[in-house]
Amino acid sequence: MYKFSANQVSLAEYSKDLTLFLRQKVQPVSALESDIFLRESEGGDLEVGKVSVSFSIHHSEEVEGVNACTCICMELNVEQASEGKPSAQLLCVLVSASSVSTKDFAHYPLVLIRGKAALAANFRDWLQMRFDCHVSRVRLSPFEVSHLTAQWLQHHHTQGAVCVHPLELTYGLPSSVPDLRQIVITVTAGDLDTILDRIGTTSMKDSQQTGSLIDGSPLFELVQQHVLANTHLVLSGMNLTRAACDVAMLAAEGKVKVLAVGQLSIVLKNLCKIALQTSPI
Repeated sequence: MYKFSANQVSLAEYSKDLTLFLRQKVQPVSALESDIFLRESEGGDLEVGKVSVSFSIHHSEEVEGVNACTCICMELNVEQASEGKPSAQLLCVLVSASSVSTKDFAHYPLVLIRGKAALAANFRDWLQMRFDCHVSRVRLSPFEVSHLTAQWLQHHHTQGAVCVHPLELTYGLPSSVPDLRQIVITVTAGDLDTILDRIGTTSMKDSQQTGSLIDGSPLFELVQQHVLANTHLVLSGMNLTRAACDVAMLAAEGKVKVLAVGQLSIVLKNLCKIALQTSPI
């Protein structure tokens, strides 16, 4: 990000700049989107309601073997131009897991956004024009979804945590299978604890020492073998599109929801590595 400064004075200026940008921005939107945060005036233009923007700096907590991440949080609230309608909110987090930077450029490889798509698109346009950068959705492969989930689970388990929720895996079926788009495999919390106990932590420690993103955990291999033995379904021939566990929910389409706050640093750091691989410096 060109000429981006993470200090309170600069962040206050960015808030004003983004507010002005949203008020001046004119673009066609659908009727549904215009009901959310914009409305058409009599002349056909788009009129934005009251806008409030705030930026703040946060640091995730350090955990064993994982450095803290620097997060720039932006909260945006746009009130309806028409009375009696709810406001639209957008939360954006710029994440940096390293000190990679130059004199004029700051590097935040991961951008997390929650809110209405139309409002997110406006924020993305402002970010790209204001700081001469590029923002695009990260797509995860089934391999990345499975191994990130396994790594997070093992790290969580080695810290003494007991599984509370089951491991839920959603697989997309090939088009050659009629009338069935996906299947969901669930491993109960008790069975998951037993599997993690037997696996141990050797493979995870090896991956941390070598700096590898993937921990080589046999967790998913064991699940696939069990399903094959009991149902004759070959999961390796399907696409893992979503995995949910005690630590986080991760989807191949680029969505994540962190459930274990204590594991936030490792989740953000791993996702930053994925983003760096997708779009290197």
